[in-house]
Amino acid sequence: MLVAGLSRASALWLIAISLSALGAGFFLILRRRFGIAPAIAAAVALCAVPVVAWSVCLVMVDISSSMVAFFAVLAFVHFANCPSWRRSALFGVLAAAAILTKNSSYYILLVPGLYIVAGSKWSLLKVRSFWLAPILVVGLYGPWLLISRSALLVGTVGLDLPSFWGFTGKFLAALWRETSFLLIPATVGAFFVLRRRKEASALELCLLATVPASLVAVVAARVPVQERLFIVVYMAVIFFALLGLTEVLSLMRVRSRIAVNAVLVLFFGVYIKLNWMDFRRPPQNDMRQAVEFINRYDVGQSGAILVSSAREGPWIAEFVQSEDSRPKRIFVRPTKVFCDESWNATGYRPLLRTVDELSVKLDELPVRYVIRDSTQPSHDYLHDHLLDQLIQAHPDLWKKCFVSDGSSPAGYVIYQNMKWSPDSQSKLYAGLKKQFLSKWR
Repeated sequence: MLVAGLSRASALWLIAISLSALGAGFFLILRRRFGIAPAIAAAVALCAVPVVAWSVCLVMVDISSSMVAFFAVLAFVHFANCPSWRRSALFGVLAAAAILTKNSSYYILLVPGLYIVAGSKWSLLKVRSFWLAPILVVGLYGPWLLISRSALLVGTVGLDLPSFWGFTGKFLAALWRETSFLLIPATVGAFFVLRRRKEASALELCLLATVPASLVAVVAARVPVQERLFIVVYMAVIFFALLGLTEVLSLMRVRSRIAVNAVLVLFFGVYIKLNWMDFRRPPQNDMRQAVEFINRYDVGQSGAILVSSAREGPWIAEFVQSEDSRPKRIFVRPTKVFCDESWNATGYRPLLRTVDELSVKLDELPVRYVIRDSTQPSHDYLHDHLLDQLIQAHPDLWKKCFVSDGSSPAGYVIYQNMKWSPDSQSKLYAGLKKQFLSKWR
């Protein structure tokens, strides 16, 4: 964010630039090995991978972290080909940068070890400069790990995670969903590399190593299998698909470079045709009108908002992206103040059980607006029923000020607290501070 800025547009620009750099770097690597035409087709195929296209539309760092991770792998390839202190330092810095960008990138730390084992490159362990990279990773990433370790796995609390073989099945299923028939020639290409692994290039072995490294990392971290975490693995699949097709054509005695290129381009052209822009579209944005209405209605008095349990994150994101400076407004999440539950909506325990208790809580936490959403949340929350009863019982205190136009299935109503005043903000802040301090004690 220090580089790209805080706005949604600047974040999307960062993601677009990251994918451009990732595709360009991939193209340059492929061009040396397979020629210009197959390299272009393969680089476009990377952009056509459904989860890659989907990730470009998200304000998340999966593309950016994958870009840094890929260049870190290339840095290690250069080190393996010609060890030096400078190349080891470059790998260490890039590896640390990738993990600092997104923790899921730590699988690249397994790549050197898998490369050494697969290629029997044990002599590399005796090279003193080899150990500079892990020292740099620990030095650069270690402090952040110490600071954030208590929050790193909060997103997995309450999840029912599978065994190793369950993880493996989900991982392979994810690869098939994203790369489909490319996996077949990729498997052939990987077989040829493993058969001659002692003579295989560092690039081949390192790209191949990203596949088991990603699986082992997911299993070790006990996090769900998510397609967007494996972008570098999809690049490896594309690389080995090119290699496998080239090896098969060689065995078939297809010697003409033009014929080989035509087959490779056609093969990847079919994949691009079948998958181009074929990804899950985001839901229709039905919130912007409400956000614009409240921003106009507030006239500089940014009252706190109790967002709906069903769409806490989307409502907060829509309001925040419209703000020029922040923090500007307080957003109250009902699943954090009216109940206890894990990050994944398990272990639910209501803190309020009656309408009177909820009324007292809202006096302690005086919000200006309450958003009631017709979208069903992941859990049937007691506080949602109590809130509806409270609003219906006191229409003089909770005035209906905005109703969605029905343009999407997720309708909503916004109520205004008629007792709210600008002084309520300090009372709300004090109430939230008291509640969360007592919880963390």
